[in-house]
Amino acid sequence: MIFGIIYLCLIPLSVCPPAIETEPMLIQAEKIAKTYAPLVAKSVPPSLTPQTEALLNYAPNWFSIDLETIQTDGKSALLYLSDQRLWDALAEIGINAVELKGLKDAASQTSFQIKPEFGTEHDYRILAQAARKRGIHLIGQSIGCSTGQGIDFAMALKNIGPYPELYALIEIDPENWSLLPDVKGRRISANIPWLTVQTLHKMGYIPTHFDPYVKTSEWNATAPIVGIDHKTRRWIYLSNKLGSPYLDWLNPSFGALRIAAADTLYMLLTLGQSIIQLDELPCNAEETLSLTIRKLKGFSASLRKGGVESLQGCTDASYDHLIPVACLHAFITQDASALKLMYDLIIQCAAPKRLIHALEPFGRLPDDWAELIHSPQKKHRYHEEEMSAAQLRKQLLKEDVLHMKGEMNGALSWTMIANLQPEITLCDLEKKRTTLLGLHLTLATFFAWQPGIFSLSAQDLLGAAPKQTTIDLLGENKECLYSCAPGQLMNPRSFASGLQKILRVRKELCLAHSTLVETIESEKKNLLILRLQLQNQKPALLAINVGEQESEEVLESSFYAHTWAIDPLTGLLEPKCFDSSFFTLKMAPFSTKLVVFQPRHKK
Repeated sequence: MIFGIIYLCLIPLSVCPPAIETEPMLIQAEKIAKTYAPLVAKSVPPSLTPQTEALLNYAPNWFSIDLETIQTDGKSALLYLSDQRLWDALAEIGINAVELKGLKDAASQTSFQIKPEFGTEHDYRILAQAARKRGIHLIGQSIGCSTGQGIDFAMALKNIGPYPELYALIEIDPENWSLLPDVKGRRISANIPWLTVQTLHKMGYIPTHFDPYVKTSEWNATAPIVGIDHKTRRWIYLSNKLGSPYLDWLNPSFGALRIAAADTLYMLLTLGQSIIQLDELPCNAEETLSLTIRKLKGFSASLRKGGVESLQGCTDASYDHLIPVACLHAFITQDASALKLMYDLIIQCAAPKRLIHALEPFGRLPDDWAELIHSPQKKHRYHEEEMSAAQLRKQLLKEDVLHMKGEMNGALSWTMIANLQPEITLCDLEKKRTTLLGLHLTLATFFAWQPGIFSLSAQDLLGAAPKQTTIDLLGENKECLYSCAPGQLMNPRSFASGLQKILRVRKELCLAHSTLVETIESEKKNLLILRLQLQNQKPALLAINVGEQESEEVLESSFYAHTWAIDPLTGLLEPKCFDSSFFTLKMAPFSTKLVVFQPRHKK
């Protein structure tokens, strides 16, 4: 509390924004660590290898609810969502784990507590009890690479105690202040242009690389600030797009790691969240936190930017950010060639079983080709032509523009249409409701029948547009394609009922535990065919047709010989001679199909 008192007395509001916390996060972290230290000490040392199979047994189907978008009917969001009807519906669909996005606002966090606008910790416990009744686990989100501009950052700028070591904070000598931008009014800082960043880099202040020709940089400069020692300083610091300062994860004080570890303990042991998301953390922090989580019998999932290598790691699972943009491109162009390329890279460089396939957000920009951006000089073969990743990205963007000029070929999902054609009206969507529902289920099927974790959002479940600000999971949503969650389950032709059937097949065949063996060459550019090996060693094919025409592909393999071909969704046999090694795959327009090859049972 001493540091909190110093803060309130010494930091003028013209320099730092007011904060409502009573004490810094670093002090809160120390208290949490001391509270749980005996329990952690008694816990069995964790396995050094990711526990992916155990996580897939524990919770293979995830659901995310953005608390900012929930219509609460006058209650707190947490109390409103504690309605048992919601959890009954989610369990009936087949959901095993739920993430409450924004519960602690990890992007600009200044405290470990639940955000007051969503409810109290008591409200949260009521919700958690409702989830536990239906066997649904809760997912937490660890602090990211930054904190908000709270007490800790304010004390860092005043050069108080260990707080400057928390952040990527660099003091600039007074003789070089003229290089820094002016900070006007009551603002705390101003952005440093890239030309100035280049100069500061050459002078030895900024150790990291920077992107040239960018109007705004990740570096900000503060106004002159009088410290606790009465010395006036100007600092520069790294920040995210929200202006929140980045933590310094490699500082010898390890203050950032102490805060993140305490945050993890709070989620696991106070909030009872057994799956923790680690959002874009550096490798050293991710490894330490994943081991801490594993030691306390929890599971970890990472979200990283970058190429295919970023899908690897020490966490138990990792969000796939490569396939969604490739899938979007495939539906825009009705060409699955780039989608096949991404799958080939994943099979070569990552473990497909540890991937989290999130149906939402599908609002990615068509140019978000992370793998091609990350390794621009790497060579790839595309349509029988070899080109660099940078050239390929340009080619793919040209194809998108070409196909989006007039009316789109085929139908895209609600989310895709809303992003690519924002002027579309509800009347237009009403006319295409059946087509959109079919395609939405096609995408959900394709994502759900792959190895790894399947995840969808509340927006997906209701068919909400990306720009829709509020949704009601239990009431009427006039601007959504589908009705509320419980209401959909009363309609066998609804999205939720279709999803329920899809997840039932996923569970019966243990598809989450299957192995993605290879992509299969096809003469039809609108077809992507994946060969799977099920947990019981049976071969299977998962195919998606991204075109508006029916397609047929004749396949030959020794895996097909002496088997029956079964469609597990319908339970019907596909046309195939038992002894033949040939199989003819027939695909309807914009469809997904799974075929399991069943050998004759021995007597």
